[in-house]
Amino acid sequence: MGYLKKQIHDSKNLYFVALFLSATLFLPDSLFAKSKTSSISETDLSERKALDNDLTRRIQIDLITNENLESNPKYIHIVTVDGGLTLQGHVTSSAEKKKIEKIAKKIIGAKEIDNQLEVGE
Repeated sequence: MGYLKKQIHDSKNLYFVALFLSATLFLPDSLFAKSKTSSISETDLSERKALDNDLTRRIQIDLITNENLESNPKYIHIVTVDGGLTLQGHVTSSAEKKKIEKIAKKIIGAKEIDNQLEVGE
C-alpha cells in the first residue's frame, strides 16, 4: 500500500509541475526579457547623458573663449536633454541673446534651441 501512495503522490507532483510549465508558455516574453531590456535602456541612457554633457561643455567653452560677448558666460545656464538645448540666464542685450543662440546652434546643428535668456540685469 505504501508504494501505491508514493506513486499517487509523485503523479500529483508531476501534474503540478506540468501545469506550471504549460502556464509559463502563455506568459508574455517581456516578463522574461525585462532584465535585458532594462540594462540596454540604462546603457542607452548613459550614452545619451554623455552626449548631452559633451554638447554642454563644448558650448560653454565656445562662450568662455568668445571675446565678442559682453555678458559673463558663467551666468548662462545651459540645459541639454536628448540633444535638445535650453539657454537660461541674463544677458546685456537682445543682440547678445541672439549671438549666444547662434554660437550654441553652430555646435548642436539644426536642432531647435529654447532660448530663455533674459535681457537686462
